[in-house]
Amino acid sequence: MVYMTEYKNQDIKKRQCQGITLKSRQCTRLIDPNKKYCWQHQINRKNGPWYVQPKWQGYIGVFALLLCVVFFIYQCKTGATKSNQEKIITQNDEQAESLNEQAESLKKILSLIEPKTEEQVNPVIPEVVRQEAEKITPQWGKKALAVRAITEGENNRAKEIVQQALKEKEGDLIETAELYNTYALAEYYEHNLDESAKWYEKSLLVLPSNEKEEYADTSHILGVIYKTLGNLDRAKELYEQGIHINIELGRQEELVMDYICLGVVYRLYGELDKAIEVYEKSLTITEESNADEMIELSAATYCNLGNIYSSQGDLDKGMEMYEKAIKIYQSRNNQEAIARNYGNIG
Repeated sequence: MVYMTEYKNQDIKKRQCQGITLKSRQCTRLIDPNKKYCWQHQINRKNGPWYVQPKWQGYIGVFALLLCVVFFIYQCKTGATKSNQEKIITQNDEQAESLNEQAESLKKILSLIEPKTEEQVNPVIPEVVRQEAEKITPQWGKKALAVRAITEGENNRAKEIVQQALKEKEGDLIETAELYNTYALAEYYEHNLDESAKWYEKSLLVLPSNEKEEYADTSHILGVIYKTLGNLDRAKELYEQGIHINIELGRQEELVMDYICLGVVYRLYGELDKAIEVYEKSLTITEESNADEMIELSAATYCNLGNIYSSQGDLDKGMEMYEKAIKIYQSRNNQEAIARNYGNIG
């Protein structure tokens, strides 16, 4: 576009330079009407970007530059986001792995200190369990801290921790049930079996119906306590509940333990034939497994069968059962169990 202007007090007409600046605008310099470009665009028109450069070409250049900048920023942010996501995933994996290790360690400790059979009337915490419990830190949660206190013989402190945790976990039924179990365990190690049974019963009442494994395990422990207290009817009911759940879930080891304990209840009832029937069910499972725990349970079953056959006057059959139990205990160098079975033979 060409503009003609007129200087004040002069009769000289000027026109606007037709050159295009770097900002894609027409140069504003005024020049003689017989010229087309100002001195700068006249010099650089063959070399620079200003000569005959239409405005739309400049806009395209600016637009392309903006696209490059936006793309660069996007790439930087995307790379940073991916990097952060990878870091978060790694941290989450590490945290999950740590939590799994903690859960396994706590589960191992509980499996060693929770009552499993009628032989644990006077419970003693093994040293190996105390050493394992020393790993427990506040990050494991209050339930774990309470369990550690129990292993250290500080049962009152364990109960205080549980009571405080119960106030914080109000409404969470699963954690509430687990805390009830921990409180019951502290009472158990203080030999307050009636109080322990009361807290385990509370646990069964609040457990959601889909927590079948926890229900079966708690039923077994509670059955051991009621059997020790002499409440055989309630013990029998709890073992039968556990058997039903463990058959449904396919938990073989837990099923065998329930069978063994139910056999003891039948023996105390004087119903020896039913006790033998239950023990034979137990052996059907254990003899098909090579797992160490199952082999130990086989030995316990043979020992219980030996007691029953001996009490029935079938000494040969009783001797046969004791010898099978001794053979298993010898292969595991379990001197205490070997001595116990030789005492039964004697």
